[in-house]
Amino acid sequence: ALTGNHAIGDGGGAYVKGGALELDGTQLRGNQAGDAGGGLYSDGGQTTISGGSFNGNEAQAGGGLAVAEGAVNLAGVVLERNTTPGEGGAAWVDGGQLTIRDGWLWKNTAVGGGGLFIVGGQATLDRSLLSENTAGDGGGARVGQAGALLVVNSTLSGNSAAVDGGGLFTAGTTSLINATLSGNTAGVRGGGALAYGGTLTLQRSLLAGNSAPDGREARRMGGAVTVAAHNLFGFGGDAGLSGLSAGASDVTPVLALGGVLRPLAHNGGPTLSHAPAVGSPAIDGAPSADCAAAPVNGVDQRGLPRNVDGDGQASAAECDIGAVEAGPAEHFVYLAVVVP
Repeated sequence: ALTGNHAIGDGGGAYVKGGALELDGTQLRGNQAGDAGGGLYSDGGQTTISGGSFNGNEAQAGGGLAVAEGAVNLAGVVLERNTTPGEGGAAWVDGGQLTIRDGWLWKNTAVGGGGLFIVGGQATLDRSLLSENTAGDGGGARVGQAGALLVVNSTLSGNSAAVDGGGLFTAGTTSLINATLSGNTAGVRGGGALAYGGTLTLQRSLLAGNSAPDGREARRMGGAVTVAAHNLFGFGGDAGLSGLSAGASDVTPVLALGGVLRPLAHNGGPTLSHAPAVGSPAIDGAPSADCAAAPVNGVDQRGLPRNVDGDGQASAAECDIGAVEAGPAEHFVYLAVVVP
């Protein structure tokens, strides 16, 4: 464990500049940095972390970790209760590459980007969960003009923004592919997602059950938003979109929210997820070939197979919209989750 360390500058727990760092099951807890990267700061090289957690770290940017250069790969890591008075409660990226797979970003806080803030460089969120993170803008994640974010087979749920973008605020280049955004809230605009500028691309993604005065599910203020790719928006016949419209191949269910999506629960895999409700229009709503190809690679958030025939009618569209694939043989057990 790396605990209770303090740096006047960057990298309270660890500072990586070139070379390679590998950590397995390490706890980075209660570290502080006067500048960036409370738990870890990457200024080059290759950092690989498997298992373990970033818990209760603090910094001026990137409460949990900061990536200025180099590549940081996290697998099965929990980032929880990290804080910053600036940007990126769990993680801050200003260059290089951050990849999070099978991760859980939970209860992190920031002014911008409660879970993630991508100022520049690239970040990938794969088979992961952002939940209960809070910020002024971008409760779950915020992407700056020079940043790029790819979200695949992942869920943004229960995040909150005081102003805009409960789940996501993006001014850069962001793609949501087989993602689920539900239960996120914004005080002003874009409960699920807010596009401020740049490009936002949605493919086979599900935005339902979010909350905001303007753009319950999504709000476009600027930039380009690309839809018409087998997405699902809203419930009860209301897409919940402002500044954009659903495309020809997108779905706006007439069902109530409970007929579209189940609550966040243990549905298998390393993280919590929202499973499609029985009979949900998300089931078998997208082309199988698209979900067999990269970056989905034929699996869902839990790592279970995609393209399962969920409606009993074999077709070329067996992939479910959103992060979780349901099937006729699956019986989800929904458990109330209390996390201390």
